[in-house]
Amino acid sequence: WLSRLSNWTRARELLGESAALFREVGDLRGLGRALSYLAADAGDLEQSKALWEESLVHLRAADDAVGATWTLDRLGVIAHWRGDFRRARALFEESLALSRGLGHRRGIALALGDLGNLAMSEGDYDRARELIEDSLALAREIGDELNIRWRLFHLGTLARFEGQIAEARAL
Repeated sequence: WLSRLSNWTRARELLGESAALFREVGDLRGLGRALSYLAADAGDLEQSKALWEESLVHLRAADDAVGATWTLDRLGVIAHWRGDFRRARALFEESLALSRGLGHRRGIALALGDLGNLAMSEGDYDRARELIEDSLALAREIGDELNIRWRLFHLGTLARFEGQIAEARAL
């Protein structure tokens, strides 16, 4: 999200300073959150992974379960990108279970969508459609516009993979 700012270099510097201050005063929740924002725009997969992993340690230590759901999901995305589908599934499912336990509907929608995207990568198009449509329905229910856009994109991609070009274009 930092890359959307007009001065994202400065924004990253400020987040880095923030993380250092949170670390200095022992605010694990603040540190975990600051690291997660830095990880989101690290630009390098290995650096992102390291920042997300450190973020997760601090968020868990601070009992920030909502923050942990997001971090687990992002680590799942990295595992997916690297082709480690088993690890990705485990992380997405952990995020989903934690989100469900919290009643965190945005986290549920995110994890369902990412599990659907993973199923698409594995060629299980029926399961992918089911999961992505469930994610989209929940995202619409809660007004999560970003998740709605991504799920429509993924349904379009799925339709294209299935040879349904007209449907893909309509999405």
